[in-house]
Amino acid sequence: MGSTRIRLRQAFLRLLVQELAESQLKSLRGFFLRLDCDSDGVLSASDLGTGDGEDEMSVLLAVAGGQSLGFSDFVAVMLPFYVSVQEQQLRSAFKRLDLQSRDVLSRQVLQDMLQAQWRVAADELEDLLAGLPEELNFTDFKELLHLEK
Repeated sequence: MGSTRIRLRQAFLRLLVQELAESQLKSLRGFFLRLDCDSDGVLSASDLGTGDGEDEMSVLLAVAGGQSLGFSDFVAVMLPFYVSVQEQQLRSAFKRLDLQSRDVLSRQVLQDMLQAQWRVAADELEDLLAGLPEELNFTDFKELLHLEK
Protein backbone atom coordinates (compact mmCIF):
# COMPACT_ATOMS: atom_id res chain seq x y z
CA MET A 1 0.00 0.00 0.00
CA GLY A 2 1.55 3.30 -1.10
CA SER A 3 2.07 6.20 1.28
CA THR A 4 -0.69 8.26 -0.33
CA ARG A 5 -3.15 5.38 0.03
CA ILE A 6 -2.06 4.97 3.65
CA ARG A 7 -2.80 8.65 4.31
CA LEU A 8 -6.27 8.28 2.78
CA ARG A 9 -6.88 5.15 4.82
CA GLN A 10 -5.80 6.97 7.99
CA ALA A 11 -8.32 9.75 7.29
CA PHE A 12 -11.10 7.16 7.04
CA LEU A 13 -9.86 5.37 10.16
CA ARG A 14 -9.93 8.65 12.11
CA LEU A 15 -13.55 8.99 11.11
CA LEU A 16 -14.24 5.42 12.24
CA VAL A 17 -12.66 6.03 15.67
CA GLN A 18 -15.66 8.21 16.51
CA GLU A 19 -17.93 5.16 16.15
CA LEU A 20 -16.10 2.96 18.64
CA ALA A 21 -17.51 2.06 22.03
CA GLU A 22 -15.49 2.64 25.19
CA SER A 23 -15.12 -1.13 25.61
CA GLN A 24 -13.35 -1.24 22.24
CA LEU A 25 -10.98 1.54 23.28
CA LYS A 26 -10.08 0.31 26.76
CA SER A 27 -7.00 -1.77 25.94
CA LEU A 28 -5.67 0.83 23.50
CA ARG A 29 -6.13 3.56 26.10
CA GLY A 30 -3.97 1.58 28.53
CA PHE A 31 -1.34 0.99 25.87
CA PHE A 32 -1.33 4.69 24.97
CA LEU A 33 -0.94 5.75 28.61
CA ARG A 34 1.96 3.33 29.11
CA LEU A 35 3.74 4.74 26.05
CA ASP A 36 3.11 8.38 27.05
CA CYS A 37 6.18 8.55 29.28
CA ASP A 38 5.95 12.29 29.96
CA SER A 39 2.15 12.15 30.54
CA ASP A 40 1.45 15.07 28.20
CA GLY A 41 -1.42 13.34 26.39
CA VAL A 42 0.45 12.85 23.12
CA LEU A 43 3.01 10.38 21.90
CA SER A 44 6.15 12.06 20.68
CA ALA A 45 9.28 10.59 19.15
CA SER A 46 10.90 10.65 22.61
CA ASP A 47 7.97 8.68 24.10
CA LEU A 48 8.16 6.11 21.34
CA GLY A 49 11.93 5.81 21.56
CA THR A 50 11.73 4.49 25.12
CA GLY A 51 9.27 1.66 24.54
CA ASP A 52 9.48 -1.83 23.10
CA GLY A 53 8.95 -2.00 19.38
CA GLU A 54 10.65 1.34 18.84
CA ASP A 55 11.00 0.84 15.08
CA GLU A 56 7.36 -0.12 14.55
CA MET A 57 6.09 2.78 16.64
CA SER A 58 8.33 5.25 14.82
CA VAL A 59 6.85 4.04 11.54
CA LEU A 60 3.36 4.51 12.97
CA LEU A 61 4.24 8.05 13.96
CA ALA A 62 5.48 8.75 10.43
CA VAL A 63 2.34 7.21 8.88
CA ALA A 64 0.20 9.47 11.04
CA GLY A 65 1.96 12.39 9.37
CA GLY A 66 3.12 14.36 12.36
CA GLN A 67 5.61 14.86 15.12
CA SER A 68 3.19 13.51 17.71
CA LEU A 69 0.10 11.35 18.03
CA GLY A 70 -2.91 12.25 20.14
CA PHE A 71 -5.11 9.44 21.42
CA SER A 72 -7.56 9.55 18.48
CA ASP A 73 -4.72 9.45 15.98
CA PHE A 74 -3.10 6.60 17.91
CA VAL A 75 -6.36 4.63 17.85
CA ALA A 76 -6.71 5.24 14.11
CA VAL A 77 -3.21 3.86 13.53
CA MET A 78 -3.67 0.85 15.82
CA LEU A 79 -7.34 0.11 15.06
CA PRO A 80 -6.75 -2.36 12.20
CA PHE A 81 -4.53 -4.49 14.44
CA TYR A 82 -6.33 -4.41 17.78
CA VAL A 83 -10.03 -3.60 17.40
CA SER A 84 -12.82 -5.72 15.95
CA VAL A 85 -15.04 -3.23 14.17
CA GLN A 86 -18.70 -4.07 13.70
CA GLU A 87 -20.39 -3.70 10.31
CA GLN A 88 -22.82 -1.15 11.79
CA GLN A 89 -19.92 1.01 12.96
CA LEU A 90 -18.49 0.98 9.44
CA ARG A 91 -21.88 1.89 7.97
CA SER A 92 -22.32 4.71 10.46
CA ALA A 93 -18.92 6.21 9.57
CA PHE A 94 -19.73 5.92 5.87
CA LYS A 95 -23.15 7.54 6.32
CA ARG A 96 -21.57 10.46 8.18
CA LEU A 97 -19.75 11.30 4.95
CA ASP A 98 -22.72 10.48 2.69
CA LEU A 99 -24.48 13.78 3.33
CA GLN A 100 -26.80 13.41 0.34
CA SER A 101 -27.84 9.84 1.31
CA ARG A 102 -26.90 8.49 -2.12
CA ASP A 103 -25.00 5.45 -0.79
CA VAL A 104 -21.85 6.70 -2.52
CA LEU A 105 -19.14 9.20 -1.66
CA SER A 106 -18.22 11.57 -4.45
CA ARG A 107 -14.67 12.76 -5.06
CA GLN A 108 -15.80 16.19 -3.86
CA VAL A 109 -16.88 14.75 -0.49
CA LEU A 110 -13.53 12.97 -0.20
CA GLN A 111 -11.67 16.16 -1.11
CA ASP A 112 -13.61 18.14 1.49
CA MET A 113 -12.86 15.54 4.17
CA LEU A 114 -9.16 15.44 3.34
CA GLN A 115 -8.86 19.21 3.35
CA ALA A 116 -10.73 19.49 6.66
CA GLN A 117 -9.03 16.61 8.50
CA TRP A 118 -5.55 16.69 7.01
CA ARG A 119 -5.39 20.23 5.69
CA VAL A 120 -4.19 18.71 2.43
CA ALA A 121 -3.07 21.19 -0.19
CA ALA A 122 -4.90 21.17 -3.51
CA ASP A 123 -1.88 19.82 -5.39
CA GLU A 124 -1.66 16.82 -3.02
CA LEU A 125 -5.32 15.91 -3.41
CA GLU A 126 -4.81 14.36 -6.82
CA ASP A 127 -2.17 12.00 -5.45
CA LEU A 128 -4.38 10.96 -2.54
CA LEU A 129 -7.41 10.34 -4.74
CA ALA A 130 -5.52 8.74 -7.63
CA GLY A 131 -6.87 5.35 -8.56
CA LEU A 132 -10.15 5.79 -6.74
CA PRO A 133 -13.41 5.64 -8.66
CA GLU A 134 -15.37 8.88 -9.19
CA GLU A 135 -17.77 7.61 -6.55
CA LEU A 136 -16.84 5.36 -3.65
CA ASN A 137 -19.54 2.92 -2.53
CA PHE A 138 -19.68 1.19 0.85
CA THR A 139 -17.84 -1.89 -0.44
CA ASP A 140 -15.03 0.30 -1.81
CA PHE A 141 -14.92 2.12 1.55
CA LYS A 142 -14.55 -1.17 3.44
CA GLU A 143 -11.86 -2.42 1.06
CA LEU A 144 -9.89 0.79 1.48
CA LEU A 145 -9.99 0.42 5.27
CA HIS A 146 -8.73 -3.17 4.95
CA LEU A 147 -9.79 -4.18 8.47
CA GLU A 148 -9.92 -7.95 7.95
CA LYS A 149 -7.63 -9.73 10.36
